[in-house]
Amino acid sequence: MDLLRRIILTSSLIAAIIFGLIIPASAYTWNVADDFAGSNPNGQWSYGFSTTLTGAITLYNQFMDNSGSGGMQRWDFGGTDPNVTHNPQTYTYNVGSAFWPAGSFSLHPGQSGQFSHARWVAPASGMFSLQATFTGFDTYPTTSDVHILVNGVQVFGDLINGYGPTYAKSYANASVSLGQGDTLDFVVGWGSNNDYAFDTTGLSAQITGVPLPGAALLLGSGLLGLMGWKIRRRSSSR
Repeated sequence: MDLLRRIILTSSLIAAIIFGLIIPASAYTWNVADDFAGSNPNGQWSYGFSTTLTGAITLYNQFMDNSGSGGMQRWDFGGTDPNVTHNPQTYTYNVGSAFWPAGSFSLHPGQSGQFSHARWVAPASGMFSLQATFTGFDTYPTTSDVHILVNGVQVFGDLINGYGPTYAKSYANASVSLGQGDTLDFVVGWGSNNDYAFDTTGLSAQITGVPLPGAALLLGSGLLGLMGWKIRRRSSSR
């Protein structure tokens, strides 16, 4: 009986650990626009630039917030491009030839060829669903190169050569396996014309944890076993 009790208690403990580490991640969705904030890093997100596509990123260190006066929010490095920008307003915001839809997020490459990054860090190990769309926000039009990296390795790359949804590029993967601390980078560069101007590129990105049936099954088995042991213990004590 002692051996059986130890086995049941061990399985219950393992199930509880899995429930604590995996289930919370699977019950949450991260959105690059909705999660934007005036801190860097910001929760699972951070914003910065790199001099090469897969090189180390330098975090942006200057935050501009004009949302209170009807404007936008931006992270940059030195007050110029590269940058990331968020429109917190309920209307489209326009600067020059660029248009940011309500609630949108964008990246812009740098004048010296820097790539602009929005990086997401996995809070726990598990399976995640990823949906992302890059859209030209500049009517000039936008000419940029767009990428998604997993731990610095490219899993998606394409070119934006136009303004609006007609020229948008999308990527979807319903089963991305990540370990705790692994990174997803959404990156924008100069594009086909090798020029940073007029390259405001919108990003819609959503990451959702995918429930693992095995974890739930183990949890249920462990809890049922524990309940059965308690019932038998009470019966034998009478």
